Amino acid sequence: MQLTTFQNYFVTTALMLVVVLASLEIVPLIKGAAFLLIGMLFLGVVTGSELRRRFPFELWLIIASALTISQALTNSGLVGGITDGLQNYLAALGPYGAMVGVYFFTLMLTEVMTNNAAAALSFPLAFGLAQSYGVSYMPFVMVVAYGASASFMTPFGYTTNLMVQNMGGYQFRDYFRTGLPVSLAFSAVVIFLVPKFFPF
Repeated sequence: MQLTTFQNYFVTTALMLVVVLASLEIVPLIKGAAFLLIGMLFLGVVTGSELRRRFPFELWLIIASALTISQALTNSGLVGGITDGLQNYLAALGPYGAMVGVYFFTLMLTEVMTNNAAAALSFPLAFGLAQSYGVSYMPFVMVVAYGASASFMTPFGYTTNLMVQNMGGYQFRDYFRTGLPVSLAFSAVVIFLVPKFFPF
């Protein structure tokens, strides 16, 4: 669709205004972008059907659902209860066994919720275990960081995973089939090398 001169000037000026207002913290970027989109729809720069075709509504629905579920699990106390029980169990395994347990706990969390939420929930467990053993907290913190960054088997942990799913038409089984060997290799490297570079 060929844009008119007025439409071109409107989009360019409005976009610059949105960026400037967001930079000056006068209008949040998301609100400015929303007003820009409404203006573009009103002037016919984009049509409703084109927007529905190009905008990944399913992606945002999945992201919102994942955030809601993780928040509900946290608010219900379920994750806190699991963490407390896990700390008592891991404490009997010794520092290395506890570190491995923290890694896999973080890995499981990041496969079903966002990586930030997984790290936030696992960090107190890792730090508490390090203190209880009287060892350096660095290996425990590092396995949390790596575990929270290892969402290979599901699309939920990373926004980029979801973006690729929407654009490529991938199914859940595609992530698991491809991500499982990657996750196993990554986990083996992390478990072996973290204590070497960050000793207890």
